[in-house]
Amino acid sequence: MSSMLRNPLRYQDFYVGLVMIAIAAAGLLDIAYGNWRTGQTMGPQAFPQVAYIAIMMAGGLVSANTCIGKYDARQEEIVSVLMTAVVMVSGGVLLFLLAGRLGFTVTLALALMAGSSLLTQAPLRHWKTTILLPIMAAVIMYFLFVQLIRIPLPGGLLF
Repeated sequence: MSSMLRNPLRYQDFYVGLVMIAIAAAGLLDIAYGNWRTGQTMGPQAFPQVAYIAIMMAGGLVSANTCIGKYDARQEEIVSVLMTAVVMVSGGVLLFLLAGRLGFTVTLALALMAGSSLLTQAPLRHWKTTILLPIMAAVIMYFLFVQLIRIPLPGGLLF
């Protein structure tokens, strides 16, 4: 019982879970009160609604695990935790804005390249995973959503 509620406010995972819950709640509110057009059988809101519910549940589990003492990140200063939250939210907003201008496929490829470059020590030496793999993943996502299940993605420069 001593591990229960160990001060989760000092761990980054707790805030990651809260940000996930907040983003999913905002998405669900947008679906409920936004201007979603009616679709064929399930409606265009069905897939995003299921995804937002899954994100909200995952965020709840991440935060709850931090409360009971299970977490991946080490204890950090509150300033670095808050900066991580600010970077996450602002990065998401930037991706949203870029997807409207550049298109989903190009934005996804750029985001994956940036993320893998930041997480790799020598990104140019590992060019297959930092450049080639993100481009292939973005093209696969395009064909999966647009060609196979006919969900339109924001268009842009190339797709």
